[in-house]
Amino acid sequence: MEHNALGSIFILYFVITITVNCDDKYTGKYDNVNLEEIVKNDRLLKKYVDCLLDRGKCTNDAAELKNFGFDTNWMGKLYKYELEDAVFLVLQNLVSNMGVVLLLTVIFAVGVLSDQEYTNRYDTINLESIVQNDRLFKNYVNCLLDRGKCTKDAAELKRTIPDALETDCSKCTEKQRAGMRYMVKYLSTNKKDLWNELTEKYDPNGVYRAKYAEQISREGVQI
Repeated sequence: MEHNALGSIFILYFVITITVNCDDKYTGKYDNVNLEEIVKNDRLLKKYVDCLLDRGKCTNDAAELKNFGFDTNWMGKLYKYELEDAVFLVLQNLVSNMGVVLLLTVIFAVGVLSDQEYTNRYDTINLESIVQNDRLFKNYVNCLLDRGKCTKDAAELKRTIPDALETDCSKCTEKQRAGMRYMVKYLSTNKKDLWNELTEKYDPNGVYRAKYAEQISREGVQI
């Protein structure tokens, strides 16, 4: 993800935010919290982020921030699309000079940006070489079926599958769409047992198989 794109979004939201008058005020109880101290302390900062992502306990001030009423689903996307470094960078450089409303707006801006294409960092992986290597192939499948550890690329695939199924792979690159078609055809034709296990996990009610039946049939695959 390009830094200039991030910068443009941040600047846009900064300008919008400082020109908007807020009629309602949040509690001032935690206004004396030293944000600069937090962002310079990786352990503290991680606790705040983990609270917002429902991954850990919340301090009173972090809980107050979380309970402002915004949807934290987009925050999870930052991690899903490996934008954790971007979150920390933004917080470290901007948060110490912001009020709470502006802080939320800037983080939201990163969330908006994360709705673009999935990361393409693994697009160069050769799928044919993976399916021809029993050990590698088994590692990927075990990751997807929660039966083993995940490599970074397998973990990315695992995180992406539910969203890709729901959105018709709208955030996929062309390379990823081609890879998806290849793997569907390979698994359903050559690894029927594994295909059944994967569809049971990711499409237990057959919703997506019905949804994409026509597309899949055009690939010469019967499911």
